[in-house]
Amino acid sequence: MKKIFSASGFLFLAAFVSGFGGSAPVNPPPTVSTLDLDRYDGMWFEIARFEQTFQKGCVRSTAEYRVTSQSDTSAELSVLNRCTKESGGSSSAEAKAWVPDLSDPGKLRVRFFVFSSDYWILELGEGMREYSYTVVSNPKKSALWILSRTPGLPKETLDGILLRLRVMGFDTSKLVYDDWR
Repeated sequence: MKKIFSASGFLFLAAFVSGFGGSAPVNPPPTVSTLDLDRYDGMWFEIARFEQTFQKGCVRSTAEYRVTSQSDTSAELSVLNRCTKESGGSSSAEAKAWVPDLSDPGKLRVRFFVFSSDYWILELGEGMREYSYTVVSNPKKSALWILSRTPGLPKETLDGILLRLRVMGFDTSKLVYDDWR
């Protein structure tokens, strides 16, 4: 059974790198209580992110997830993050993601190279097309990505996401928006 997990390719790396160090986070964001990997599977387009060093100069970032194994006790995914560089060319990074505790499915871990970090799914789009968008962060709120199944989101959907993020304590003025034109 194959599945795709996607989030900005560099999203994972950023969450991973910024998730290191220090004390436990104060007021970590809530995560989704259920996660259907079959529906999360596929390509995701980055709508906005908190800028991360490894993602500087990236535009049109995507993340693709594929479930590599899934059982009653574990779930693992492969991750492929890609972006086009503003200066020309492209960049990609491969990773492995897993759900450490299936009773808390919104809290994933991701490993790029030898580094691993938290990859917390805060929101999944519902309504007419479930899993149409996702919001991902880490417990310290130092990384943030808004991803969509399409290269854009309706204004009212994005406005609602931004409002909920501000209520959770995120500074949405720090978001860098991707340009899919």
